[in-house]
Amino acid sequence: MGDKSTTKSSTRSMIILIVAISVTIFALGFFALGMPKKIMQENMCNKGIDYLENGEYDKAIEIFDELRDEKNYEGLMLGYYANYLRCKGTDLAKEKIYLDNISDYYNGKLADTIAREKKSLKKRCEEQFSKLKEEADKDPYKYKDVIPFEGMSIFYIDRTYMGKPYKLEKSQIERDGVYYDRYKYTWCTSVGQYLLMDAICIDYVTECVVTNITIYNRFLWENGLPDLSGRSYVDDSSSSGKSSGKSYKYNYNYPDDDYNVYDYSDYEDFYYDYSEDFDGLDDAEDYYNDAWEDYDY
Repeated sequence: MGDKSTTKSSTRSMIILIVAISVTIFALGFFALGMPKKIMQENMCNKGIDYLENGEYDKAIEIFDELRDEKNYEGLMLGYYANYLRCKGTDLAKEKIYLDNISDYYNGKLADTIAREKKSLKKRCEEQFSKLKEEADKDPYKYKDVIPFEGMSIFYIDRTYMGKPYKLEKSQIERDGVYYDRYKYTWCTSVGQYLLMDAICIDYVTECVVTNITIYNRFLWENGLPDLSGRSYVDDSSSSGKSSGKSYKYNYNYPDDDYNVYDYSDYEDFYYDYSEDFDGLDDAEDYYNDAWEDYDY
């Protein structure tokens, strides 16, 4: 009886030992297969950094793109950085796009260097932004007799013949793994009645202008510009003389309103200006919508 018990115990121990050895071998094999790939990617990454330091950005980008395709996060981030270095000093908008795509939580090999570049770029962008705005403010109605066109600075987009847009939508678009800020401006013949034109701006530059030809042609004057019968060209010079020039404004016969609701094309903007007079955003939205529904244009 004792011999049988001993035999069963030995057999059970042997099975457990075999299973343990098998699991260990499998784990070691799995680890061994993964390590060469990790080491290879590490070596590729270091090689790419060497190219960056030597100014060979195209070669670095080629390596980082390959790492990106292999779902390597370090390669993805450094790929953006390599593209940034390649265009640095030639195109501020692209510089910003590439650095903005590098996560603020990135803590890889070049984290400190990239953080310094981001800080420097932010300062340069602020200086450039101020410069462009200052230039536009010096001659705000430079394009008052033309419609928006490709290449136009975003600072002039609401100062053309078309006047202020009826609607602005901001979003992001992705191109080749890079995300861009996208601004869509929309103009209508009257308050939302007929769509005339859209202007798409990418990072402060007008990239394309899309016209609703059917409607647009119906409103053309002999000079080729649309007849915006709902608007008038008015002088907005202040009596103090501090502001001069002209702008296009809507000139509809709006009903009297204590909150000037018809000056707004967005209920959120309306609410933020009169938040103390409403019980929250929903209340302001109801007021805004009711006002426009009651207005017969």
